Amino acid sequence: MAGRFEGKTVVISGAARGQGRSHAVRFAEEGANVVGFDVCAQVGEPGYPVSTPEDLAETGELVRAAGAKGFTEIADVRDAAAVEAVFQRAVAEFGGVDVAVANAGIVQRGARAWEIEEDVFRTVLDVNVVGAWHVLKSGITAMRAGGPRGSVVVIGSGASVKGLANVGAYVTSKHALVGLVRTAAKEAASEGIRVNLVTPGNVGTPMFLNDAIKAIYVPDIEDPTDQQLAERAATGVPMQIPYVEAVDISEAVLFLASDAARYVTGSILPVDGGSAIP
Repeated sequence: MAGRFEGKTVVISGAARGQGRSHAVRFAEEGANVVGFDVCAQVGEPGYPVSTPEDLAETGELVRAAGAKGFTEIADVRDAAAVEAVFQRAVAEFGGVDVAVANAGIVQRGARAWEIEEDVFRTVLDVNVVGAWHVLKSGITAMRAGGPRGSVVVIGSGASVKGLANVGAYVTSKHALVGLVRTAAKEAASEGIRVNLVTPGNVGTPMFLNDAIKAIYVPDIEDPTDQQLAERAATGVPMQIPYVEAVDISEAVLFLASDAARYVTGSILPVDGGSAIP
């Protein structure tokens, strides 16, 4: 049976591992041509290991193993020309772009809002906001040229809708995505292009499962264990889970990109066990 995205082309930022890799594999399993890109280099001081070219290559191998066509590129989401080049190659190889997923994002080491270094603040916003805008901009431009119709899915966070202590740059950046998505959704709707936001809670990827996050969640214990992190993280979640899995976010992304959501635009879809419930 043909997949939901048979013959369609998807471009995903931050595809080397974690959520991005999960999105890439799930789209591949559903028949899409999958294009993934990632910076694969140190950006700021996030407090966790960054992805590598080998990680991105592995994503490409997993996509091909799922029977899909596609390619991967090393490109910095902050670089508009580099992002545009990825989309143009996708158009040249597959005839157009149907889905763009603005997934790339970073979080930096914990600090109170007034103590964050300016270069740290700017780096987080450059990646999380300007980078998402670059994907949205190139994606919608390609969709308009080829149809127009299509879907843009932006990955926000529970921090898109609430404040979180010690990660003020991250929270600011994820709040900004709400305005970007709602505005673009209004502007692109008449051309059949939908724009939506997924807001994950904690996700079991290297961006959450690391010592820097442990220090934020378990500040009163020196060298806390994974179990102690899980226990603290679960206390603020109504479903009492410490985190969701990357594939849980992928399923939401695929829904929003699919024809099942053909009239869904400008929405915020939380996948967080209820942690963002007011």
